[in-house]
Amino acid sequence: MSFRAKKFSPVVLRRLSVELGDDIVELSNDETLTIEHILPLSPPPDRLWHQDFRSRAFVKAYTNRLGNLTLLTFDENQQAGSSDWDVKRTVLANSRVALSRQAAEQAQWRIAEIDARTERLIATLFTAWELPF
Repeated sequence: MSFRAKKFSPVVLRRLSVELGDDIVELSNDETLTIEHILPLSPPPDRLWHQDFRSRAFVKAYTNRLGNLTLLTFDENQQAGSSDWDVKRTVLANSRVALSRQAAEQAQWRIAEIDARTERLIATLFTAWELPF
């Protein structure tokens, strides 16, 4: 299911970041938050992403899942680009956005990590909204 395509996805991602300890309001007015696809939408053929996501169908199935999305400033997003995980991980780890720093805690970024993070983020939202999970 494509979470990114939903119009409420930026608000939900901001809420998740707040639940993880962020006060995103501290960003200056000239810093725009953007949605970052950790697994890129179209990884170039020479990227290591293709070792774990061997077909376009696999990439398409995982890029817009909640667990694969985070928030970065525009400049951070440009820096991350469609780089391999080791480069993206450094950008995420140095971000001022808690949701990104939390993703950077993963040693690898594969299907299992996306699935597990999706479940953790859903549980975080349900807890914050006091809904049974």
